Amino acid sequence: MLGSGKGPWVLAAGLMALGCGNHLHPDQTAGELGNGAFRYVCVGEGDALCPRGGRATNFPERVATTGVFDVEFEPYKTTDLSAFDIVTVASGVLEEDNNAFRAKAPGTVALLAKRTSDGRVIDFVHLEVLDVSKIRLESGGGLSPLLTWHTGEAQTLKSVPEDDAGSVLAGSVDYEWTTSDERIVRLERANPTADMELMPRAPGPVTISVTGGGHTDSLSVTVEGRALAPDGGAGDASAPDGSTDRDAAPGDDGGGTAALEGGASPDAATEGGAP
Repeated sequence: MLGSGKGPWVLAAGLMALGCGNHLHPDQTAGELGNGAFRYVCVGEGDALCPRGGRATNFPERVATTGVFDVEFEPYKTTDLSAFDIVTVASGVLEEDNNAFRAKAPGTVALLAKRTSDGRVIDFVHLEVLDVSKIRLESGGGLSPLLTWHTGEAQTLKSVPEDDAGSVLAGSVDYEWTTSDERIVRLERANPTADMELMPRAPGPVTISVTGGGHTDSLSVTVEGRALAPDGGAGDASAPDGSTDRDAAPGDDGGGTAALEGGASPDAATEGGAP
């Protein structure tokens, strides 16, 4: 964006990376004038295209509304060591946000690579901004989350924004998570976050909801197992229906033995203490 143009010392590494034959990395795309390559830059941790601490998996065609990102430009001409600014003329679609871009509203926008020294446009690329139509929730490894959880077994859900065609949208989005009953499942990370860790604490049905890019999606799960004690271990904490492990009848999973009237021992099998 404006202010993200890089000086010659930064461009040198990029020029070497482009090298012979204008080879592009997955996070780059060729400018539409053919004078250089644009690189998509990850900003924050809420971008579905950006593994934690890594570069983008590809240069996107579509960005989610409210998504934050940045773009850099590297010329093919190895003798051009100019600095460049990335600017847009569609301020209603993109706005500057702390040396990056934030997508404001749906629309198509051109990003221009302008040489800092004389303001000349060297190349440009188009991006489309779309509303989030779905937030797909994933568990570890990109798998669909289980619908039955067990108390004491932490779960992690990742949010992936998609358009109405099911394509993943780029941009770092702020996600807010809620649980319909914190006694059953508790959020273990602070909002906003793209990845939420959750701790099932008591048996029962619960709905986990996440909102991002102006859209909300939910996941309904059932938690099974004994309620956790306040210290996090299995114990006598009350479940949402008010029951505890000690409420179990003899022979139930609670494992308790009912006390007999008069303090008789469990070995007493008949009235009067007959053997």
